Amino acid sequence: LYSGSKDTTVRVWDIAQSPPVLLHNLTGHTGTVESLAVAGERLYSGSGPGDNTIHVWDLTQSPPVS
Repeated sequence: LYSGSKDTTVRVWDIAQSPPVLLHNLTGHTGTVESLAVAGERLYSGSGPGDNTIHVWDLTQSPPVS
């Protein structure tokens, strides 16, 4: 599971665990992360009016790299 946040991070969760386990806390945005999309092994994240950027993370790397 992937979640975007007002604190400018994208979090990667393992929801097969109970409770869910945070796998990665991805940083790089300077504004609220308002949308996320996953396509294959790439995570696309966009942030809103705060910085108007798009980041692409390679999910095959651990931790994911932008």
